[in-house]
Amino acid sequence: MRALVSIFAVLLIGISVYQLSFTWFLNKHESAMQDKAKQSINRLYPSAKTKYPADKEAQALYQDSLDDLFKNRLRKILDSSKDKKITWWGTTYEKSKENELQLGLDLQGGVNVSLDIALDGLIKNLANDPRDPLLLKAIELAHQKKLISDANFIDLFAQSYKELNPSGKLAPLFANSNKNTIKFDASDNSVTNYIHD
Repeated sequence: MRALVSIFAVLLIGISVYQLSFTWFLNKHESAMQDKAKQSINRLYPSAKTKYPADKEAQALYQDSLDDLFKNRLRKILDSSKDKKITWWGTTYEKSKENELQLGLDLQGGVNVSLDIALDGLIKNLANDPRDPLLLKAIELAHQKKLISDANFIDLFAQSYKELNPSGKLAPLFANSNKNTIKFDASDNSVTNYIHD
């Protein structure tokens, strides 16, 4: 019985080492490809500090562009090396990626989740006609404003609707005889408060 347990233990250890080896070979290969991509970007483009020595904001924007270029270059290099044999026994990068042991979130360092409510979807759901062209234009304009503003999306939507239709009211868009929550002639402030709630 002890011999049987020992055999199973050895087999289990062997299978585990074999599965884990793919992760080791992949990390080694991907690290080498990252170095290659970094060298390529450094050769083609100056660093952010060299290009904009006195402007921190320009440095940050330029560094974001460099990071995007690096990611694209790395993706191309990895794609081009998918048929390269990276293990001692001749398994390709692509096949090793398929056989890699998938680590759980706790082993990968966890995950941060940021939950945003799609307020444009909320507005469409509350509207009588979610396909109303003026409503959709106001939502699109509010999205554009949100890129450069810290104001909340609902207020930006109300402003955008007023800009597109200065004499129009928001209440008719959201008044519904079944809901009885908003009256047809309600003020725009009560409508935005209704959407906020």
